[in-house]
Amino acid sequence: SLVVITLIFDYIAIGSIVMFTAAPVLTYYFDYPVEAVAIGFVLAIVCFFKHYINVVRIIKGEETGLRKVVNKHKK
Repeated sequence: SLVVITLIFDYIAIGSIVMFTAAPVLTYYFDYPVEAVAIGFVLAIVCFFKHYINVVRIIKGEETGLRKVVNKHKK
């Protein structure tokens, strides 16, 4: 799922945020123990903090997308 989201949006930070946001939702939906849901929630919060600066750069148009990096290395 991380790879698909990253390829669609072109940013690894967005893929990570989507994946870590989905984790607690899916663990709750599939009736995992409350501890698993809590761990997923904590990981989602950590992910948001780790990628906050990337999201700000994406909004400002300053973040380099995955395709641009890959194409740069091909040349």
